[in-house]
Amino acid sequence: EATVVDTPGTTTIEALCRHLDCKPYHICKTLVYVINESNIACVMVRGDYEVEEVKLKNEAIKRFQLETIETFRLAQEEELKKWFDSPKGF
Repeated sequence: EATVVDTPGTTTIEALCRHLDCKPYHICKTLVYVINESNIACVMVRGDYEVEEVKLKNEAIKRFQLETIETFRLAQEEELKKWFDSPKGF
């Protein structure tokens, strides 16, 4: 059964692991990328992994049927609030 746990001020995997007394591989993180300013990709990875951006770009070209990727960036905090009604880190 899931339990809700308050995690004030924990906006990084490292801080969350300290707060919960766990290892990064016990945590899953979600990163939101903006591609060509008109597509978003939400990527979930294990807390101790990094996104392989070259693989993500190649997959985005296929999934979004793009000719090329002109811009590729992590979503900004204002965008996360607007799209998901959530601040960065939650």
